[in-house]
Amino acid sequence: MAALAALALVGALAWLFGTEPGLHWALEQARVRSAGKLAFDNARGTLGGMVSLERLSFEADGTVIEARDVAFRAHVAALLGGRLVLDPLRIAKLDIRMAEGGGRPPQLPQLPFGLRLGQAEIGRLDFRRGSAAYAAKDIRIAYFDVGTTPPNAVSAEASFALEHERYPLAATLGLGGTLERLEAHLAFKLADVPADVRAVLTPFREPRLESIDARAGPIDLSRFRAGLPRTALGAAVKARGVGDGLAGALSLSNAEVGPLDDERLPIANVETRFASPTLASATLSGLRIALAGGGVLEGEGEVTAAGFAGKLQARGLNLRALRSSLRETQLAGPLELSLAREVQTLRGTLSQQGMSVSAEAVRKGDDIEVRSLRAAAEGGEVTGSGRLRLGDPLGFEAKLALARFNPAAFGDYPDGSISGSVRGHGQIGDEIRADIEWLLTDSNLLDQPFLTHGTARVAGRRVLQANAEAKLAGTWASVRGSFGAPTDKMAWTLEVPALSDHLDEVSGRLKASGTLSGTWSVPQAVIHAEAQDLRLPHGLRATRAVADISGNLARHEGRVDATVNEAQIQARLRGGFVDGLWSGEIASLDGRGKVPFHLRAPAPLKVARARVELGRFEASVGEGRLLVREVAWSRSRVASSGEFTGLPAQWLIAAAGMSDKLRGTLLLDGQWAITAAPDVDGTLRLRRASGDLAWLQERPVELGLQSIALDA
Repeated sequence: MAALAALALVGALAWLFGTEPGLHWALEQARVRSAGKLAFDNARGTLGGMVSLERLSFEADGTVIEARDVAFRAHVAALLGGRLVLDPLRIAKLDIRMAEGGGRPPQLPQLPFGLRLGQAEIGRLDFRRGSAAYAAKDIRIAYFDVGTTPPNAVSAEASFALEHERYPLAATLGLGGTLERLEAHLAFKLADVPADVRAVLTPFREPRLESIDARAGPIDLSRFRAGLPRTALGAAVKARGVGDGLAGALSLSNAEVGPLDDERLPIANVETRFASPTLASATLSGLRIALAGGGVLEGEGEVTAAGFAGKLQARGLNLRALRSSLRETQLAGPLELSLAREVQTLRGTLSQQGMSVSAEAVRKGDDIEVRSLRAAAEGGEVTGSGRLRLGDPLGFEAKLALARFNPAAFGDYPDGSISGSVRGHGQIGDEIRADIEWLLTDSNLLDQPFLTHGTARVAGRRVLQANAEAKLAGTWASVRGSFGAPTDKMAWTLEVPALSDHLDEVSGRLKASGTLSGTWSVPQAVIHAEAQDLRLPHGLRATRAVADISGNLARHEGRVDATVNEAQIQARLRGGFVDGLWSGEIASLDGRGKVPFHLRAPAPLKVARARVELGRFEASVGEGRLLVREVAWSRSRVASSGEFTGLPAQWLIAAAGMSDKLRGTLLLDGQWAITAAPDVDGTLRLRRASGDLAWLQERPVELGLQSIALDA
């Protein structure tokens, strides 16, 4: 009898675990015991081997779990020991839907056996709670254990990845604790930005999230979008659950703080406390934004589904910390922000002693209206309004009015008092296309009367239909035409009645005109300039000088005709201008006067704003010869060396401005090596070749040299 019973039991087990009807019977028993909360579709396989289900679902207390295309192997030996082991487990798609917050948490399931999942893979997971939705792909679960001793103890480790061209995500998840109180640790990298989240979850009682401690960074915003500043942001959130929401603290720090023109973010750190009872909105209190340069913004606000609204108070705001060309300031004042989904507004006024800046701007969709803008300092101001149309390209129109506005009051700009108006409209995209009109009158710039008016059209790298004039002190300039394309041509004029208004140690008058053509990369110019009554350093005077130049900056040629110290000089030069230095050669040089001279070979020459370098210079002077090995001049030092033969003494006397004191037919041979920095040092050796020298008056002459050797 016992043998028959044993045999019947073995047969029943073989039927249960070895046949598909046995699988269907077991699943039906599970459905009945769950009071219909479990449901299965199209089950195939055996409990002793692989089982596949087209659909597996569970629904209870507003929570729905549905799995599609499920395949697993149940380990019989473990089941006999009171433990369900599914290894491996494959789920193509898993949906978890929970009711909107505010309802009663689901009851803790009473598991009559332990559960272990191993080598589990989920192709896609969709989680929804009310209107909130989350998704993940390619989930790999190394193991997931729910034990019975201690009751409902949980241990799990999983990983998942999200493939994305710009923002790939790789994450690992660890679980511990119990089903009543889950301890979760999520570590992930999003586009190489590391983050670490630790949370305590209580899914079967309120609050469902007991606590969270999250950190991320460093984050470089410039990696996520072109045009954003370089940053090294670190973010930290520490909060506790309150009802269906959170309350805690948020902080941001930036280790790459700097001005916007250095492509950095001028925000050093942000700190705030927040309370979000339902996660639908959050109240921010104790909000503090520390800026570069010591300025702070403090206040409060509220974040809702519609956006953000808040009031901030600025203290010690330093404009130079925002942009390095602006002045040092300590601005203070109120700011109001409303960043709703449909409309965003900003208004505020910042001021300090002698300066104020105020603005009001509204954004509706792709339209930004700057309703008012005012910047005032030192008795002057600029006011304006405008519109921006977001998109590609960006459309704009602007109108500015200036009244005694001093640019230097706001930064490292020229000092002045500017009055007038500026208008413009156009588009900014890959290229700028704009029409600009300006009129500045009754103004002052660099302590000189200033006025300008004109119109121009900008199209990419071309300036079209320019028609402008400007006057600074007595200097007048004008431009007419277009520039930027090979066929464009722009005519210009310049009149400087007093060079001393613009150049140190130089006086005289200048008139110039010409054309500019070509492109920005290879501009071509034709210049005609005429100067009169020039007075140059070291006593040089030119009653008249005419120059004609043609070519581009890198390669050009010019001819100069001048009367210098009563001598007629004709010179031809060629060379190029790069990085503030003109480098080339004196191709020819001829002079007619009391002593004629002629350059025997081209001489190298370099000229910058504050220095001149002349290389080997060999010339015939009358019947004699002059060789200059070098001449180097700067404001702090002069150095020269060379030699001469048959040089007329009268030529040296005229060059020194001593014709009224000395006269003669004396010809000299000699050599020199002299420096002045500023004291004169060096040697001058003279030897009489022929002729005589006569003193016209009894008065000693100081040569200022350390030594002079004369050979009769």
